Amino acid sequence: MIPVNSLSTLILLPLTIFSAVKFHQAYKSSGDKKIGYFSKAFFSLSIALFFLSLPGIVIRNLKVIDIFYDIYILPMMFFQAYLMNVTFEILGWKKVRKIVFWFLVFGGLYISSTVFNLKEAVVGNVDRYIFWEDTRGAFRNMLTGMLMMASSLWFFFFFLWKTFAAKEKLARIRSFLLAMGMFFMTLLGLVDYIFGFLSNLLYISIFTDFFGLLFIVCFVFAILYKKPIDQPQGNPV
Repeated sequence: MIPVNSLSTLILLPLTIFSAVKFHQAYKSSGDKKIGYFSKAFFSLSIALFFLSLPGIVIRNLKVIDIFYDIYILPMMFFQAYLMNVTFEILGWKKVRKIVFWFLVFGGLYISSTVFNLKEAVVGNVDRYIFWEDTRGAFRNMLTGMLMMASSLWFFFFFLWKTFAAKEKLARIRSFLLAMGMFFMTLLGLVDYIFGFLSNLLYISIFTDFFGLLFIVCFVFAILYKKPIDQPQGNPV
């Protein structure tokens, strides 16, 4: 049996690590606090994808797989929280930044608390493909989707606004790429966490992996487009 989810996640993992390293290098050279948040966001995403890439490739024990599926939610929420920090840092909303950050983190802790239920992951298969489902239940999965979608939509509309508001072409291109990347992340959350629990079909996993790839590609292009986003502010993280 081929662990299709784990393999597709393993393919995405080097891209997220590459993005994290590029942002970290840019932050070290500029000291821009916003770029530091991007770096932390993609390191957090890389940790989440690492846990998702292990089932069927390294780990086959169903209880351990379920634990990994519970744990990965926390670094995923850190990922979203750091992206929110970028927007609020630009706006200068320091108090709002802290409130939203810890709200998402504690939300991730609550959702991941099912790690203590010690249940076995649910096995599904289509033809020769095998995949696994968590045992968090519909409520926690829908809550995960809503938190991800809310933060993703904010990020999307913020940089969509920046796209039209920016006077320089370079800034418009970067903002557009970031907005489109988060648009695909929103679709990923919609399909995987809101509708995913209604079906065990392999097609749900294929769609989420596809949207994840488009999200990462957009962000990578935004990173590589000449210089880091915005001008260096000289502020430490």
